[in-house]
Amino acid sequence: MFALDAGAYDDPLISPNYDAFERFETMRRRYFSLLLTAFAALALFAGRADNCNPTPEPVCETDGDCLGQCSASAIAADDLQFSFTDLEILSGSNATANDVNNHGVTVGWSTSSDGKVAVMWDKDGNAMSLGKASGAIISEAEAINDAGKIVGFSEYANQYYQAFAYADGAREDLGYAEDFDSTLAVGVSASGDVFGSAITLGSGSGAAAVRFGDEIESLGDLGGDYSRAWGASGGGIPVGYARTASSVLTATRFDGESPTALEFPDGNFASTLALDANDNGAIVGYGVYSTYLSPRTALQWINGAVQVLSAVNSGQSEARGVNASGWVVGESFTGHLATLWIDGEAHDLNDMTVDLPPGVELFAANGVNDNGSIVGIYTVSGQNGLGAFRLDPVTACVCLPDGGENGEGECVAP
Repeated sequence: MFALDAGAYDDPLISPNYDAFERFETMRRRYFSLLLTAFAALALFAGRADNCNPTPEPVCETDGDCLGQCSASAIAADDLQFSFTDLEILSGSNATANDVNNHGVTVGWSTSSDGKVAVMWDKDGNAMSLGKASGAIISEAEAINDAGKIVGFSEYANQYYQAFAYADGAREDLGYAEDFDSTLAVGVSASGDVFGSAITLGSGSGAAAVRFGDEIESLGDLGGDYSRAWGASGGGIPVGYARTASSVLTATRFDGESPTALEFPDGNFASTLALDANDNGAIVGYGVYSTYLSPRTALQWINGAVQVLSAVNSGQSEARGVNASGWVVGESFTGHLATLWIDGEAHDLNDMTVDLPPGVELFAANGVNDNGSIVGIYTVSGQNGLGAFRLDPVTACVCLPDGGENGEGECVAP
């Protein structure tokens, strides 16, 4: 059993009137910088591959040198390997990485001298605080696009929340929607559209999936007067869940003129929730069998059809992110293993990481970019606290005498 700091998974939205399923999901979304010797080993293995430069496709020159670097998605799942980057903690002993863009810039939160704050990590893993709203006690960054726009929320001492967006070196607090006392931003499209939820935590309870702009616009619901957006694709397709007229919480896509309920899986599922989407028809999330504390199973929807994703060691699982190639990341609960699903098959990321420091256990994967970089949280055996990580695929273009068609090079494992 992992030794976790008691405050590491504090629920930022606990309220006596707050829906239990909602509380659990918000809770869920909450040391070592080593030289990556794997690349040196790769150069020895690949021989002529050390002259590679990032280009779209590998091409072999006549002298055998290799120009190009293979896409990680071109390597067979069983041959994939990753390198580990420890993401800086500003101070204290806790951090969580929630999302990573295609430039390798990661966002999440870290403990600091000013409490828990939203942070951005550069490609080298260095952390920069994004601050928090005036009067707020904590902040957290949830998503980032390729232009560097970051979204998240700040929390106040009275347990109310306000969404923010950060761009061009400045944070903008996004305000509140009429009839709601809190807002959270959780997704941002490639063009900068911001999505999230407006919620009521005071007297009564309620929530609406929203788009932030000059005005905060409701994205609708499924007839139950309750909806939440938990993520969005780069093309601006927000996903989450909504309550139906019969009070069933159902994974939902909030695009077009009205929300679309996603196919419910067979079995004894009581509720489903969507957390992320790509622009190629894939949506990921999970289903629960009874109450919010009951067992849960990772799900993905491909062009509307639902598929159950098995965990690494059977048992419970959650799918939390998906990239353009259809790689799905999340957690297998038995053993708390950061998990990568490719073509529906679960892989333990601990077994795929070539330079994992001693004692480090990759606990959960929260996001994946289109280059195959994966971010999440890790623990250290025998220590308290949570660390944030980024994994990068170890890929190479190797020119074999007869590699590929016309000798243009071949993607191989290191």
